[in-house]
Amino acid sequence: MLAKSSFIFLSSFFIFAFSSKAQMINNFEGKAFTDAPYFNVDFIKANKIKSITGHYSRKKDGGMIRETSDFYQYNSIPWGNLFQLLEQNRKTIELIQLSIITNTRLLEN
Repeated sequence: MLAKSSFIFLSSFFIFAFSSKAQMINNFEGKAFTDAPYFNVDFIKANKIKSITGHYSRKKDGGMIRETSDFYQYNSIPWGNLFQLLEQNRKTIELIQLSIITNTRLLEN
């Protein structure tokens, strides 16, 4: 009896876990980690996320994971679109401003 209830629970868990659309990175069209912005706009908008900041970490074979001084920051606008990417590594700082077309207006920052 316990095995049957465990099977039902696990089956339900896997069905709902893999059908969820609450992912932050949208790779439905296979464009994640390319030059195009790849965040799920609906998720960013629903959670009112204004920016995402992080540091890169590196690991040598057999070594520890070490955080570097390199960082990135993604900034979004209230309706969820990515409009700015700031990335710094040891040698360069790169600021990318994206233009967003909404209906007939072109917004540039």
